[in-house]
Amino acid sequence: GIAKDIGFHKENGNLLKAQRLGAAMADLKPDDGSLGILRPDDDLTSPILYQARVLITFLCGRCARENIKAPILTDTVRTAMYDRLKENEHGYYTNIADGAAFSFYRLALKKDGDKKKLVGDEFAKLCGSANDKSLKELGSRIYVGTVAYLINAIKECNFKY
Repeated sequence: GIAKDIGFHKENGNLLKAQRLGAAMADLKPDDGSLGILRPDDDLTSPILYQARVLITFLCGRCARENIKAPILTDTVRTAMYDRLKENEHGYYTNIADGAAFSFYRLALKKDGDKKKLVGDEFAKLCGSANDKSLKELGSRIYVGTVAYLINAIKECNFKY
């Protein structure tokens, strides 16, 4: 069955689309303008930008898992994303692979309640300022903007199932 699935997705172009999507996800950064999440009045230090990038990377994997119907395509997207990070940004890849931030976000999203608020609260904690309202708002904005961007990018792939 797996070989048949791979053949199906390879023949119709899905695997190539998934690889390209994963590579594009690896290149997403909070300050590159593609996500439209930062405002001119945001005062962001390097550690906050780093945490924003970690959140974006986490959301890439999660959105792929939640919005792509075929597990083989989800795996292909995620593998392509991490392979590109390993190749082009090895230090960043090592930090996120060894870090706990993904676990904190995963746990936050398992709770009942407003997901953007839960992520925003966790983002502020990971930035070292659990009570900072502007960081909570930024985390929520990153969540909403990134998820919307990713859902659209996945739809644009027009995967055939």
